[in-house]
Amino acid sequence: MMPYRSRCHKLSGILLLLALFHSSVYGQGSYGQGNDFVDIALRAGHESNVPRGVDGAHELGSGFIASEVFAGRFYQLGLHNSLTVGVGLSARRYSELSGFDNIAAGLNAALSHKFGLGAYAPTLQLGLSYEQAYYRGMARDNERLAAELNYSQRLGPAWLLEIGLVGESTDNLDSLPMDPAVSAFGYDPDIALPYELYDYSAWRLYAGAEYTFENFVSLSMRYQRGNGYTIASTTEPSLKVYKVSRAFYSDPAFASDWFAYSVESNSHTVSAVLSLPLAADTGLDFTADWVQIAAPAGKDYRNELLSVALSWRF
Repeated sequence: MMPYRSRCHKLSGILLLLALFHSSVYGQGSYGQGNDFVDIALRAGHESNVPRGVDGAHELGSGFIASEVFAGRFYQLGLHNSLTVGVGLSARRYSELSGFDNIAAGLNAALSHKFGLGAYAPTLQLGLSYEQAYYRGMARDNERLAAELNYSQRLGPAWLLEIGLVGESTDNLDSLPMDPAVSAFGYDPDIALPYELYDYSAWRLYAGAEYTFENFVSLSMRYQRGNGYTIASTTEPSLKVYKVSRAFYSDPAFASDWFAYSVESNSHTVSAVLSLPLAADTGLDFTADWVQIAAPAGKDYRNELLSVALSWRF
């Protein structure tokens, strides 16, 4: 298994490539007059079921702190079209479950078309993103390529409605060595599962609304329906769990005796965000996410996430 420090060095190389991309895109050229911006957010919160355990013994919660930085450039491409490109870096640290600490870096691009002039004209946006995430164990290191189509329209000074579709492909970053703990199960070789937990595709459909009050405080709600896979953890790798999984491996997020498995699932997520403007470029966001995940054999996974974030734009 690659040491955590070595994987951090590998991420440093990726960040260097991102910086070169950033410089080349932002260099003087036909779009050299774009507007630069930097978004920074510091977040603290609590997650109720970090390992996506299916029962009380495996539903482990933890507080966390996180930081996010996104440096981008906005280009106005005529009256109706615009392009935003940028690079991002994020990190999250858990207070009770340090094995789930992670750092990630990615590239983003979004092309928008506005159907008319004025603030109330509907907008269609196509977004593309690529991200690599590194954990404390190779089995959870992954890369993600995603495409998102979003349609939004402001109905007046207060109301904004949106609907969107996200498709993504996720892969493990490295080939994993043989896992002696899984081999020790002694299961029939004909039902042997791959080790790569993150080798899957998924999609999500969402709809949301935002209401902005006269004092510029805003409240938004979103419902999201997903179809894909869940990476869950267990200390009881029964044959029943093994048979409904598509990948199985010792979970590096724990010191020992835990196994991670990938299982096909459907998810329902309800999100609420209360945003308070503190200054022209500073805001405070309170976020709540409620997630219900349904998997084969009647397994249901739940997760609730509460957080508060302080953000700046430069």
